[in-house]
This record gives sequence, structure tokens and C-alpha cells, in this order.
Amino acid sequence: MRYSLLNKFRFERSKIWTLLDQMVVSGFNFLLAVFISRVMGLDQYGLFSLGWLVLLFASSVQQAFLIQPQFSLGPQMASEDQAEFQQALYWIQIPFSALAAIASFFMIFFSASLFDGQIQNQSFPLAMTVAFFLFHDFLRKQYYVLDKPSFAFALDALSYLLITLGIGFLYYHGNLSIHNLWNVLFICFFISTAVGLIHQGLNLKKNTTIVRAFLKLWGHGKWLVATAFLQWFSSNYFLLAAAALLGPVALGIIRMVQTIMGVLNVFFLSLEHQVPLRAARIYKLNGKGNLLYYLTKVTYTGGAITLAVIALVLVFTEQIVSWTNGNLQSGMNPALSLMAFLYLLVFIGLPLRYALRTIDNTKDIFIAYVLNIVFSLTMAHFMISKFEINGVIMGLYISQLIMIGWFILKLKLIWKHV
Repeated sequence: MRYSLLNKFRFERSKIWTLLDQMVVSGFNFLLAVFISRVMGLDQYGLFSLGWLVLLFASSVQQAFLIQPQFSLGPQMASEDQAEFQQALYWIQIPFSALAAIASFFMIFFSASLFDGQIQNQSFPLAMTVAFFLFHDFLRKQYYVLDKPSFAFALDALSYLLITLGIGFLYYHGNLSIHNLWNVLFICFFISTAVGLIHQGLNLKKNTTIVRAFLKLWGHGKWLVATAFLQWFSSNYFLLAAAALLGPVALGIIRMVQTIMGVLNVFFLSLEHQVPLRAARIYKLNGKGNLLYYLTKVTYTGGAITLAVIALVLVFTEQIVSWTNGNLQSGMNPALSLMAFLYLLVFIGLPLRYALRTIDNTKDIFIAYVLNIVFSLTMAHFMISKFEINGVIMGLYISQLIMIGWFILKLKLIWKHV
């Protein structure tokens, strides 16, 4: 009884630290977006968002290849095998960060002509930011695997405190620009990465399980990696097309609306850190019946929370736009109202994904994004040219409905054979 209460206390404390950590991350990203939008304008925020989309792309590939597999596979390993597996990941992360930085550099450098060269000077500082942001994120996720979310919170708090000080320094001295902003991000994530490595004991000693760990990651995550590519292009193709067809201001409006609704990411990301781990343990110990019950409970509880946040956004739309942008004529009001319910669809897709990942059926997640990108490639230009920003939002709704429909169909077909 005492042992059970102690475990429950540890689990609740872990949830609190996880939530605090996501509040720091999402809160900072939200305030940074508001700062750029208000101080530098929606056009500059749109240009910054192009670079940020590249960073999110690299992060999504890392999530698929390194993070999600260890969260799903780790709990199912013997403790000794899990320790060796975790150690090997450090070595795999080093070349991954380097390759991601190189790819990011060329993505920005060669796409600059689409935006009159306005983003070309972001190439190098963005690439360095990507490299060290990914390593920083890898280290904080290790703390979650080790069941030490308070250290993840401390690492994030350190990095974002340094970034805040750096941006304040630029603003005070009149040197604020998108290029210098990326330089601050790069330096601060470099420092937090160094601190994280030192605290985790520079766990880079020779490891003979690297190849086995890589093959295990690839075996579980190959469809997730391919899905990450498709997810980024299917989700962001509408945004990139909007930037090309409507200009950076339009992209700035859409990204600012996404950032406002991103307050829900605090909740969604905390689910990402808690639910897959618990789902994997429940499925291993108690089977599919208990897994279904757990994910159903998550869906009802999470859906109620998501709807409550959406209701608040709809009630206070004008006040939110006034505070985040300061210009009620910017076009953000209708965009925010239209996009609010999109996040209910985003949430509904999460437990469906967790179910497929837990039963190691990531292939159908990949197929859902194939369907999605076919839709995006065939319809984005027409919908944006015809309906402008409303066309972007309509496209995002249809994309979510395509994925949810496919997930439900496949789970119904697969579940009886699991």
C-alpha cells in the first residue's frame, strides 16, 4: 500500500513538472512570436516563420527517428538493454544534428529566390540554431526517459532565460533583426546543450551497441521518418504556398493565429510525453482491452479541455488580437475565429496515432500523410488563389479530416486481429 502511494505521488509529481516544462517552452514561443509581431511587424514575423518552419521540420524528423521510438520501445526492454540503448543514442544524435544543420542551410539558401532574397542571410545562424536546438531537445527528452522531468524543466528554463536576456540586449542597443535573433538562439542553445551534456555525464564513451540501436530505431521509426517528411510538407505546403502567392504578411497572420492557438500545445505536448509511455506499459502488461479503455478516457478528458480553451478564444477574440498584434484591422480576427475548431480535430488525431504506434503499426500513419500530401499538392494553389487566407484554413481542416478518417478505418480493421 505504501509502495503504491509512493508510486502515485511520483507519477503526479512527474506530470506537474512535465506541464511546467511545456508551459515554459510554449509560453516562450508564444511571447517571442508576439514580440516580433508587435515590434518588428507581421512581415518580419512572416520571414522569421519561414526559418522556424525549417527548424520544426528538422525537429519532426528527430522526433520520428530518435524520440518516439525510444518512448515506445524503451519501456518494453529489460532494464540493462534499455540503459545500453539510451547510451548509444548520444552517438547517433551527433551526426544527426550535423546533417540536419547542413540540410537546413541549403533549404533556406536555395529557397531565398522565392522571397526576393529576404531570407538568405538567415542561412548560417539558422543552421547552427537547428544543430544545437536538436541536441538540446534530445537531452531534455533523455530526462523524461530517465523519469527526471524536473531537470528537463531546468534545462529549458536556462536556455529561454538566456535567450530573453540576449533579445533584450539587442533591443536595448537597437540591433534587433531577424539575422541577429537567430544568432542569439544559436548561442543560447549551444550553452544549454553544453550544460546538459555535462550534467548527464558526457555519456559519450565507446559503445558497441550503436549499430544495433540504429537498426532498432530504423526498424521502428522508418515509417515515422517518412511520415515526418510527408507531415511537414502536407501541413506546411499550404503555408509555403500562401507565402509565395500572398506574401510574408499573409504567412505572418496565419502563423500568428497558429501561435495563439498553440496555447493548446502545452497540453498536447504534455500528452506526448505521458500517454505513449503509459499506453505501451498498459498494452504490454494488460493487453488491448485496457489500452482501448485508457485511450478512450484520454480522448474524453482531453477533448473537454480542448473545447474549453477554444470557447475562451472565441469569446475573447478581439482582445487577444489587440494584445498580440495591436492592429485590429490586420485580418487576424476572422482567421483566429475560423481556425479555433481546427485544434479539436488536431487533438482527436492524437490518441488514434498513439494507438497505432503502440501496436507498432506506423505504416498506416505514413499512408495517411501520403493521402494528405496528394490533397495538398493538387488543391493548395487553387484554394489559396480562390479564397486566399480562408483557403489556407479550409485546406488545413480537410487535411485533418483525411487523417482522422484513415486512422479510424484502419484501427477498426486491425483491432480485431491484435
